[in-house]
Amino acid sequence: MENQNPSNVHQKNWQAYLNGNDQAFENLYMAFADRLYIYGSNLTIDKALVEDAIQEIFCKLYQRDKDLIEVKNIRSYLFVALRNHIRKSLSTDRNHEEHQKRYQSMQPLSEEVPTPSMGYEGQPLQAHVRRAIDDLPPRQKEVLCLRFFEGFDYYEISDIMKISYQVARNYASRGMKRLRADLFADPKVQYKSVVMAI
Repeated sequence: MENQNPSNVHQKNWQAYLNGNDQAFENLYMAFADRLYIYGSNLTIDKALVEDAIQEIFCKLYQRDKDLIEVKNIRSYLFVALRNHIRKSLSTDRNHEEHQKRYQSMQPLSEEVPTPSMGYEGQPLQAHVRRAIDDLPPRQKEVLCLRFFEGFDYYEISDIMKISYQVARNYASRGMKRLRADLFADPKVQYKSVVMAI
């Protein structure tokens, strides 16, 4: 049995859907709905807005909009569409200032990660790593989440966030530098344990 790259599988499902296979659309939804929700939850605390945005994006896909035939990478398209939809909704919201403050502080990561057995100052190392990531500036946090939790490369991240390739690399570098300084300030914390916690 051939082990296929998930990106290739998603693109094949996208092409199959464009050719009329509704099961392929369901496969795309099942593959991305939870991941989009996690990403969207890091952009705003308004969970209903995230859910509505995901629903609207998939409704547009289901209608087979003529513009969508040109989508070369469905995975990147979905993340860009979600980010744009949320930002547009927040900018037109009556409580724009309140949402902007919340966006700037970014909600803590909502993705589950395995808990390592080693503790740190009486707390699981995972909690310490999670707190260090949550303390990053919003753009650094977003780049690191896209890079390490979603597996996007820097070119894809630059497209999603509408920043240059080099700026994406800089945010990641600064974020990792800050994480290293925060996580390894205590000599009890070992690199291998931190990697397991992420």
